[in-house]
Amino acid sequence: MADRQTLILLCGIAGDAESWSEVATLLSNVADCHPMVATGDSIAAMADDILARTTGPIAVAGHSLGGYVALAVQRADPSRVTRLALINSSAAPDDDDARAARLQTIDAVARHGYDTIVRRLAPALVHPDSQIDLGQVEALLLRAEPERFVREQRAAMGRPDARPALASTRVPILAIGADADRIVASARSIEIAEIVRHATLDILTASGHLSPMEEPVRVADALRVWLEADLP
Repeated sequence: MADRQTLILLCGIAGDAESWSEVATLLSNVADCHPMVATGDSIAAMADDILARTTGPIAVAGHSLGGYVALAVQRADPSRVTRLALINSSAAPDDDDARAARLQTIDAVARHGYDTIVRRLAPALVHPDSQIDLGQVEALLLRAEPERFVREQRAAMGRPDARPALASTRVPILAIGADADRIVASARSIEIAEIVRHATLDILTASGHLSPMEEPVRVADALRVWLEADLP
């Protein structure tokens, strides 16, 4: 039997351990799961934070912003990253429209208050028919507080293009998208699989942006197969 792996589960914007709790429980028999919130004012600084708080070889799965950080962790120290999973995420940088939208969101937080923006944002994060209570989503976001939310939006807005480095990555890569994701289109997951020919692609149906919470069994099943894939 292979050695038990350390799996780092990186949270998205305003996410915390709750966003990974069911997935971590489902995978607890095959990996030591560690949900983590990366801290820092840039994606590179967040990657350094994760590397400093972990030791040894790590499999890294990132949701949304966590995916941007996962890519940066792999770039910063590829010798430590054994596997890479990007969930509801992208290897491409923000385009002008996406940056403008983030700036509008940041301005709206200042103008109208974080609570108001959370109530507006929560429905867009899940599938319209999701079984998740919107109150649960709002509570998740509110725990982050506005300072962190704004800091993470700015970090995401300034992230580099990860596609050139990703093209030469040889570790097992999993890209999970969702057909009803209104934050990061599933086309971004498809693009990752097109860049990395050996990548595994899984597009979830009837799921929104919070796939680890909306579809924990399906996400965990995909991660389990990825964890069991042979290493180069």
